[in-house]
Amino acid sequence: MPLGSDVDSTQETQRLGSVRVYPGANGGFTLFEDDGKTYAYEKGGGSITTLTWDEAAHRLTHDGGAASSELDKATVVVIGK
Repeated sequence: MPLGSDVDSTQETQRLGSVRVYPGANGGFTLFEDDGKTYAYEKGGGSITTLTWDEAAHRLTHDGGAASSELDKATVVVIGK
């Protein structure tokens, strides 16, 4: 479950604050990021990042757009097990 960073205003860009993983089975999540100000997403603007949890390897991987660079800086927290 991706969680955004705290923001004080809608004028601020919200970054990826952390990712919580609840293990027990393989899982995935898709993040979509756009500029948050325009309708450019309607014409394909924005990026998609796919997060994938591999239960056997006990590992979270990511593939895709610009948000994936933030994942490297984010805190990944595995809940339980």
